Amino acid sequence: MHIRTRWPAWLALGLTILLAGPAMRPAPDAARLVVRNGTYSSLLISMRDDTGQEIRLGQAPPEFTNTLVIREPIPTSPVRFVARLAGESSVLYDSEPVRLGPDVQLRWRLPENVIER
Repeated sequence: MHIRTRWPAWLALGLTILLAGPAMRPAPDAARLVVRNGTYSSLLISMRDDTGQEIRLGQAPPEFTNTLVIREPIPTSPVRFVARLAGESSVLYDSEPVRLGPDVQLRWRLPENVIER
């Protein structure tokens, strides 16, 4: 007679969290953009490099502060952050050019459109 044993669900869940945890955390040298969205609209946030190419970073919910991670490779030339309403192509907010680097954390206050280190 062969008895089949099963792992308890809590053990499998704990093992999954333990193994996936380090992969879910941002790299220590990633840059971060903290968006303080003081508007009543949800905004899509992107980063535009000097060639005009945009990389979508994430969302900024209304009246909320959200931290967006900028993963490697971090651009060496100045970038601008742009915010659009969901489903819209026109830019609502366009930041001043800023330089990024490893472990840099910037704050972008909207609707004031102010970038701070």
